[in-house]
Amino acid sequence: MQEREPAAQPLIGRDGLLDESRRCLAPEPGHRRIIMITGGRGMGKSALANAIGHAARGRGHLVHAVHCGAGTDSAEQILGAIDLACTPAPAGSLSAAAPGNTPVLLLIDDFHHLSPVDRDIVAVRIKAAVYDHDVRCIATFTEMTPPCVWREFSMHTLQPMTTDEIGALLQHRGFRAGTMDVRELHARAGGNPLAAIELARSETGRVNLDLTPVPVVTGLLRNAGRQVVDTFHPAERTAVLRDVLLQNVVRAIQEGDVAPDIGRRARGAASADATARLLIHAEATTEELLTAHHELAADRTLPNHVRLLHQSLATDTSNDDLADRLEFLAEDLVAALRYRSAVLVLCRAAAVAAETSRTSMLLARAGSIAAFAGYLSLARAVVARERSHSYRSDAAGMAATTAFLEFVSGGDIRSVLDEVMISVDALTQPAHPDSLNQLIASCFAYAVTDGDVDALGRAAEMADAFQHALDPINVLLSRTLTQTGSAAACALDDRALQGAVLASLRGGEPWKPALLHLALPFLSWHPRQYRWLNERFDLRTRLCPITAEIASMKNEAASVDRGQYKSADTDALGAPGERKQSPGLFGVHRQTLDLLTATLRGDLSTKYQCSMDAVANVAADVYGAAAVIDLVSRNRHEAAFEQVRYNEVSVVRWLRSPYGPLEMIDFVECSVRLGRPHDGLVYLDGVRAGKPNFWSMRHAALMLAAEAILAENDNDALFELALGEIRKVGWSFDLPRVALAYGEWLRRNHRILDSRRQLTHAADLFDRLGAEPWTRRAEEELRAAGTAQRDSTGFTFAELTGQEHRIASMAASGLTNKEIGLQLYLSARTVSGHLYRAFPKLQITKRSALRDALIRYDEQMSPEESSMAG
Repeated sequence: MQEREPAAQPLIGRDGLLDESRRCLAPEPGHRRIIMITGGRGMGKSALANAIGHAARGRGHLVHAVHCGAGTDSAEQILGAIDLACTPAPAGSLSAAAPGNTPVLLLIDDFHHLSPVDRDIVAVRIKAAVYDHDVRCIATFTEMTPPCVWREFSMHTLQPMTTDEIGALLQHRGFRAGTMDVRELHARAGGNPLAAIELARSETGRVNLDLTPVPVVTGLLRNAGRQVVDTFHPAERTAVLRDVLLQNVVRAIQEGDVAPDIGRRARGAASADATARLLIHAEATTEELLTAHHELAADRTLPNHVRLLHQSLATDTSNDDLADRLEFLAEDLVAALRYRSAVLVLCRAAAVAAETSRTSMLLARAGSIAAFAGYLSLARAVVARERSHSYRSDAAGMAATTAFLEFVSGGDIRSVLDEVMISVDALTQPAHPDSLNQLIASCFAYAVTDGDVDALGRAAEMADAFQHALDPINVLLSRTLTQTGSAAACALDDRALQGAVLASLRGGEPWKPALLHLALPFLSWHPRQYRWLNERFDLRTRLCPITAEIASMKNEAASVDRGQYKSADTDALGAPGERKQSPGLFGVHRQTLDLLTATLRGDLSTKYQCSMDAVANVAADVYGAAAVIDLVSRNRHEAAFEQVRYNEVSVVRWLRSPYGPLEMIDFVECSVRLGRPHDGLVYLDGVRAGKPNFWSMRHAALMLAAEAILAENDNDALFELALGEIRKVGWSFDLPRVALAYGEWLRRNHRILDSRRQLTHAADLFDRLGAEPWTRRAEEELRAAGTAQRDSTGFTFAELTGQEHRIASMAASGLTNKEIGLQLYLSARTVSGHLYRAFPKLQITKRSALRDALIRYDEQMSPEESSMAG
């Protein structure tokens, strides 16, 4: 008759177990007088028992702790502690600590080390003590079956730690988070804290490219697992090894936690804890590993892709057919966004490929997937493996990968761009289409990041030269970024190209979204305008690690777009000092945004900190652009004029910052203030000549505003048209900036009342954005226009005439125009004209708002002015 295995005990977490211990120490513990804690070796049972003992001492308990070990008199120590706890206090004793007067807690660690006879004797004595005296007991052991006499008490199996708990434990032990994959360690350790710590200690800095990496077992881990392994028969060890290998392969393919029954089908595997499983795997010979993989490959109960992987691991010879099948599997994994799994499968395919050129190509693809998906350590390991070979048959294969690794590690963008250009120029034979497209897309991305118009032109030439093998992503980049003098339609509006790009993105290759958003960062600045791509892209790549960078960039840009400048350095953008180590994928764009928001706020300390933290990553012209913003906000037009003219016209540079196109207004305004409007006209002509295909409605509206500043007539119409378009498609800073320019033009053309409305609107918006230098500039213009000081709510009113104030007050009381005219001997039409002029001064558009507006007006005006108005 087959022996029935004991029923599994419910799992309990560490917090739950501490709650149970508090109930155990309570005056009426009920069935919790004895708590049994079970679990595998290294699960932290002893540490929890010690924590409970410390809490018991704090509550006034007398704690007797006994550690049971082989060859010790642990049973006698436990019995002695029981006798001491059960001894009555001496008559007349006043000692609070006297046995018999103080509750006692017995802590018995590793209870399973006692012999069966001693275990039964001790169990009976403890049960009697907890019922007859104020005694509690906490016992830890690895067996799943408690002593028979303790069946009525509380027994708990300690559940494995979660990934977050393992990560916190490793950080507490001094392991840096960036040097290890906590999720992988948690999976390999099975949630066992001892196994996780020892694996982290032995494997920190090592990157495994194998589907079933052999663990490095330390002495402490070996001692913990040896006690279980020595009890196994050879057949049980083989079963455990087979199940461990199966679990590793399934976990590598699933990129996450596997079902508990995977890899524990054998009876021996069910009783093997994490330490024993790691030890068996580490001590297995090559022959044993090949045999186990061969048996798993022949197991028809397993899925076909799992059997395929075991078949590849069971061979130590070249097999091109097997390499082909593995490559097809990797393509499916990429389409499913399981990039880490795809990299491991491609590395295995490279190991069984017969031709060296095929091996190089497979490793190049694996490195590309790992790098652009965000697995940088894995990518560096693949690059190192590929370079360890003596052949370099595909020179362009790893060029895009190595350049990207250098870029995200904070390398100089100019050297990265040069590296990619040299690799393309060195092509002597037709390269693999995927490698070629990566190189071309890299040229576009780094040229835009550096603001290099010449490099962008060379990238476009390469795209034309290889247009027969061009991916739709590169077609989009080429058509969008190629500068042209014609009014070509934006490529993003081409429906056919949209469909081709989305189909290409669905393939799952991570280089496509990464380089696409580097080359077209305005997809983040204007997510509403290009929503078709953003929504589809986010839906398809939500599991890709590199999209965390893209999502972060979009969130930061959206925060700034909503006008969150006041807290951008801490909430929306993060403190600049936090990015000193690695700038990440969008490091240059983030640092540009940091510098931009700090400059708009007038935060000189943050601006200086940005410049110190990002010297190696932000080009000099970015600092020049920030300097222009600062100078223009302080009306230092001559210095700003020289700075912009020194930078020359580079529309490509505008892509890196949402403020970029506003440079048109800054320069034109400076040229007019300095009496050099001709220079402004020449500047705008240069912009029109190089107007690229990505020219959007926002760019057109801002150019319209710049033309309005320079125009000799119809300025009002141009300004109003520009403001109307900007309200639809503008960035958060566009509307107040154009309103300020409009108000200044009106004041200088002696239209004081009209200028006050625009300047007030600009000052209010600047104040809401937290752009203090620009708020001060708008208020200075308002004072020059003779307006009253704005109140704390941001409202300011132009002065009403006495007649306007009188008529507005009567209208606010509910009188009609005809009734007001009868009292003042005016026509209803004249009354309407006075109200028409009063409404803009009070910043209202409805008659019903007159009463509240007049109250604010009277509070804001001085007593003398109020009496005069009345």
